[in-house]
Amino acid sequence: DMRIANYAAVINATTNQYSVYADFCNFIIANAPVGTFTLADNRVSLGDVNDARFHHSNMFNNLPAIYVGGAQPAGLGAGNSQFQWIGENQSSIIGFSRGIYSTGRFANPVCTQAIWAINDVTESFFECITGIFMSDFNSTNIIGNIFGNDPAGFAANTEHIGISLSIGSLQLQGRYLVARNRIQFAAQQFNQIGIRITHIKGNSNYALDNDIDNCDTGILYLDFNRVAVADNGFGGAHFECNTFNTCTLDIDVRCSNNALCNQTATGVAGAQAFTWGTVSPPWLSSAYNDFTNSPGTVGTQNDVRAINQTVGFTYRYNVQDYNAANMNGVNIPVEMSRIANPAPYNIVTLIPQSPLIPWNQFFCDQLNIQPPTLPIILANFDVGEEEYSAMRALYMAMVDGGDTEGLKDDVLYSNYSEAYQLYLQLLGQSPDLSDEVMITAIQEEYDLPASLLTIILAANPSAAKNPDVIKALLDRNNPLDAYQMSQVMLGRLSTSPKELMEQDMGFYMAGLDKAYTDALVYFQNNPATDAISTLEGLLLSDIVFEHRRTLAELHLMSGDVNYGYTLMQNLADYFELGGNADASLEEYADILKLQREIAGREGSPLTNAEKQYLIDIINADPCGNGPYAHQMMVHYAGHSEELPACIELRSMRMNGSATDAASTVIYPNPAESGFAMLQLVAPCTQATAIELHDVQGKLLNTWSLLSGQRDLPMQLNSLPAGAYIVSIRGANTTEHLSLIIQ
Repeated sequence: DMRIANYAAVINATTNQYSVYADFCNFIIANAPVGTFTLADNRVSLGDVNDARFHHSNMFNNLPAIYVGGAQPAGLGAGNSQFQWIGENQSSIIGFSRGIYSTGRFANPVCTQAIWAINDVTESFFECITGIFMSDFNSTNIIGNIFGNDPAGFAANTEHIGISLSIGSLQLQGRYLVARNRIQFAAQQFNQIGIRITHIKGNSNYALDNDIDNCDTGILYLDFNRVAVADNGFGGAHFECNTFNTCTLDIDVRCSNNALCNQTATGVAGAQAFTWGTVSPPWLSSAYNDFTNSPGTVGTQNDVRAINQTVGFTYRYNVQDYNAANMNGVNIPVEMSRIANPAPYNIVTLIPQSPLIPWNQFFCDQLNIQPPTLPIILANFDVGEEEYSAMRALYMAMVDGGDTEGLKDDVLYSNYSEAYQLYLQLLGQSPDLSDEVMITAIQEEYDLPASLLTIILAANPSAAKNPDVIKALLDRNNPLDAYQMSQVMLGRLSTSPKELMEQDMGFYMAGLDKAYTDALVYFQNNPATDAISTLEGLLLSDIVFEHRRTLAELHLMSGDVNYGYTLMQNLADYFELGGNADASLEEYADILKLQREIAGREGSPLTNAEKQYLIDIINADPCGNGPYAHQMMVHYAGHSEELPACIELRSMRMNGSATDAASTVIYPNPAESGFAMLQLVAPCTQATAIELHDVQGKLLNTWSLLSGQRDLPMQLNSLPAGAYIVSIRGANTTEHLSLIIQ
């Protein structure tokens, strides 16, 4: 029906102009004979286009057989374009595989209003296999939409998804507000997901006040949805004020494969409590989600679940939010581990609402998701930055005695004859040791005896909650024994002042990032305002890496390209990120600068040398800049090859090779409730001992696996509920797993 391709200089949109403005338009497919038209393309296709607006428009597909042959018809397809779909409750997209399908961050940046691309989809009705799918976007607001049943002819084994958002690159971050949508699927046999979020690591991303019915999974968070910086541990995805009805699983946080597990960016924001709409600390109150509370069997009907070694998080709740079948009780803290693989840090910690804190059941009713005015935005940012800076200064003076690099050097350059002096020095800074110093001490296994290391780590509760610290312990050539590990793991039951301060700074950061996102939306809606000059004061910050990088992106796309290039080049040094980050950010600046240059070219925009340059990045860096280079090749050179798989293997072993994340699992035996099943990653090559210890290190039971065996049923029905340590001891391996008996 409509295809708008690349911009030409004569049609660049300016203030209050659009490359496309469709007002009260109907796009309809009807009466096409079966088999003659598979609609592999879209009804409306935007390619490298900015400022497209659809107002009160409809898209209908009346052909049930349209799905034969694997066709994926879409209503609106937007590749590398900025658009707004404004329904005002008068727009529908019905009968498509994908209602709105957007695959790009931005097109010619000099053409966008207020420079920054924000894609809005509001107040529309969808009946599609996937209602909205967006990937590699800058920012999106999806507000007030209704998602209904699947279209006719829909294959029963296909996923049915309301909203799916994804960022392909691990370096780039997107920003989203998914708010006040109603997803009301009918009860059917195939996999139904309300909202799926993948790889989006912004500081304050929200699924807010949505109503989700009849889903296998209400909200699914896959892979990297967490900002994992020591003083920003609460950054990432937040879910607040959502209502779930008849969902098998309401919230599911997981990684998609073992190569992505065990990493601190996997998961969601470290604490789930209401953070929306304020910079002041509100985090003692619940996020107030209303869960399904299905009375089904424990382990199949869950309110919240974390799986596959994702980084855990804390959820503050009111006791009425949870059904007893879906939780362990109301003790403090409560660990809910309805999972197949309860790794030590792979838990949801539930903290009941304190009776001393007023419970505001009207919090969700009072939410205001409209962007505030510019004076309020600037005031919120100034207040948040002042509070964050003051707390950060105190934190930096407290951690490692204010000298992390000096203390790290002391650990690195010590030797076995100075072990006791080093022990006293580290103990003197406890419980305020940084993760960096603790990991360095763990790796000095021949200079710091395990007995002294155990005392140091036990004195720093944060050690037991950090997957990098635990991985470093397991990667030692001489791992700690079960008793020593149990002493370290006791830190999971307590919280240090350092951790509390990290939490508070994280919430201030979330407030700062929301003020910054509000500013981007404001300037998008008020294009006459000079966005870059006003944002300069907000984004040219000494404390927020993501904000300063955004400012560099803005200049590279639309402002002073040389200044933006210099900002991006200096980011790694400015925030002391190290050589690898420096090279990656400089390469990213080169890519953005290249896009700026080719945006105005006519004909074939990429030279052969530029194509080869981008292909080299795609092949060499599939986990970083590769996805962005791949996107440019697709849109500017018709590149059709798939992006190489992103696989990251990490190890902190000093005297060994890099290994994949351990995937030994313990799960309930479905046949015998009094047993648990231990399954190794591979069959034993020789006899292996399995030991069960309590948290004090007392040996309770011993089993053995012979060569060739992989599975071991462990009888546990004689043991009281509590936490235990399972040790696997083979000729070439020692591994410790956490076991929770309920």
